Amino acid sequence: MNDFLHSLAAWAAGLELAVIPDAVRQRALASLIDTLGVGLAGAGLPATVQVRDWALGEWRAGPAELLGSGECLGVAGAALVNGVACHALDFDDTCYDGIVHASAVVLPAALAQAQVLGASGERLLLAYCVGCQVEIELGRALGNALYARGWFNTALLGGFGAAAAAGRLLGLDAAGMHRALALASVQARGIRAVLGSEAKAYLAGRAAETGVRCAAQAQRGLSAPARPLSGPDGFAATHLGHDVPLPSFAGPRWAFVDPGFALKRYPLCSATQAAAEALAELALDARRVLAIEVRATALVLRSLPYAQPQSAQQAQFSMPFALACILRFGDIGPQHLRPSVFADEAHRRLMARVELALDEALEGRPDRLQACPEGARLRVRLDDGQVLETQCLAATGMPQRPFSEARLWHKFRLCGRFAGLPDEATRALFERLGQLETLPTSNFLPSIRSPHP
Repeated sequence: MNDFLHSLAAWAAGLELAVIPDAVRQRALASLIDTLGVGLAGAGLPATVQVRDWALGEWRAGPAELLGSGECLGVAGAALVNGVACHALDFDDTCYDGIVHASAVVLPAALAQAQVLGASGERLLLAYCVGCQVEIELGRALGNALYARGWFNTALLGGFGAAAAAGRLLGLDAAGMHRALALASVQARGIRAVLGSEAKAYLAGRAAETGVRCAAQAQRGLSAPARPLSGPDGFAATHLGHDVPLPSFAGPRWAFVDPGFALKRYPLCSATQAAAEALAELALDARRVLAIEVRATALVLRSLPYAQPQSAQQAQFSMPFALACILRFGDIGPQHLRPSVFADEAHRRLMARVELALDEALEGRPDRLQACPEGARLRVRLDDGQVLETQCLAATGMPQRPFSEARLWHKFRLCGRFAGLPDEATRALFERLGQLETLPTSNFLPSIRSPHP
């Protein structure tokens, strides 16, 4: 049988790191480092702590470490907790093919499985590359209509990527890998109503947990549907409302470079990044700003429903919150995601000056829209009558404007500091991760402990 999923499974089961192009490995390693830093920062957030405390009461200790805590669980528990941590700050990367946060699901699954098996850093990187690519290939095959219909693709498709990563580490053959992906398909979950709540991070963790469970059961021979994506009862028809012809899979178009993964400068939804960066470059005195009109794509408008956020999670999906932070602080960091900021009357007055509207010009240019899916144009009215116009079609961290190593370190250090870690320990981890392919094991976290409870 040579359908899409069987071909994808055979590719995932047989891939070796040596055949992955250097440029792909370099971009993949940058995303892996970025995600691990974000996970350390997210380890002390309430959502992560709550899930971690529950998991420690439910499962026996195991060999897989929980980020920032020093506690260890088995593969499923560690994948769950670390998945929540990696997505809790919404500071993790994004891929616009499929509209997914692949790394926040795949890396926790791969890291947990690698630590349980005692796998090398090289095998961890391979599994991470496999898992992310599988997830993106499914997103491409099914199309962005999934997101438009209200599905939270990070969770919906994340289980496939996590299953592929764990399955590659377990050494599943093509048939076993297909079973793992098929098992993931029948357990997929996640609706976009989670935006602005802690359930969003929880679903990322659940997808990571689901993936490692599917790989484990596939290894044991549990049967699964032969063609789970197609037909009237298949994944495509039930999630899109109609069956779709899936393309043949003859090999990857590497997602790490095409379209690339977008890394974030600010711990907010990716839809805020371009507008916030554009406003920051103006370096305005907040007292002089009377109004800000943001023109952006439909994807931006759909992703940012909160004009006056009532929680940290809602603030992460609020354009007015993001721009008010830039006006007040000149930046947006994890420390700003608290009631003392978003509930402050001065902040709310600034938020009320922000209007978000559709940019018909961007929407009418498919070529521009594909390259700049969350670009923004700003018109800022000042107290002296001046109207300033600026734009940022691709924020720093977007594939066409990738992070430099200095920028990657700056963000990693910020995450370490937010987690309460000394710069020396954070730097040591950063440098060690840069040599991931040479590490004999994936147990590189024991000396990194967040003081958060």
